[in-house]
Amino acid sequence: MTTLSVDHVVRAFGGVRAVDDVSFQAGAGSIHAIIGPNGAGKTTLFNLISGVLPPTTGAVRLDEVSLHDKPSHQIAELGVIRTFQHPRVFTGWTVRDNVMLGAHLEVRTGFLSTILGVRRQRHLKALAEERADAALGEVGLGDAADLVAGHLTTGQERLMDMARALAARPRVLLLDEPAAGLTPMETRELAQRLKALKGPDRVIIVIEHDMSLVFDVADSVMVMNQGRLIASGSPAQVAQEAAVREAYLGSEMLEHAGD
Repeated sequence: MTTLSVDHVVRAFGGVRAVDDVSFQAGAGSIHAIIGPNGAGKTTLFNLISGVLPPTTGAVRLDEVSLHDKPSHQIAELGVIRTFQHPRVFTGWTVRDNVMLGAHLEVRTGFLSTILGVRRQRHLKALAEERADAALGEVGLGDAADLVAGHLTTGQERLMDMARALAARPRVLLLDEPAAGLTPMETRELAQRLKALKGPDRVIIVIEHDMSLVFDVADSVMVMNQGRLIASGSPAQVAQEAAVREAYLGSEMLEHAGD
């Protein structure tokens, strides 16, 4: 079973530790959520796992393979795929074409296309289109494949970005605030789709501020504050932690998390 391990990871910017000695293991078959106030270090942690930033100290491993000493493109090739808070949208392209970028590890253009030959390249393009359509179906945008991406709502752009990540067939799927911009109905639909994505060979980690989504989908929750991991456990367990309640200043969602 696929396992992501983060061991005593630190990321310092000058004298400030944006991520401060964080350790955890996330296994496949479950959804792991990371929550915390703004500025807690959640996205920086994603940047360290995905290779956008190198850790100052500490180690990141996918099963027994070291990630912390590899560039981001090699980490992606190993199956660690992420979304961002602000999705990159090619507004003049169709939704399908945007999502096909997720299959870029197998579908090449330019010089390699010449080597492979036109017939082979057509086959790879067809494979990418098939994978993109399947991913769009997984996030509920199957009917939007031929739309121009510039016409999507903010919530739909996030779902498209999630589909692009799925098209890469991730072993580790890192979702940064997937519910941002979604309506309550879209968020409920997203929760059902996230649950359907769980599998024995896929680690799913979600950064999210929408506590209703977290408590609905997460099997385990990690709480960060000021760069440190201050609590972890089931949603009901972390909601009862005094440090978590203090960090969230008595959030109403935490009050009802264990109900």
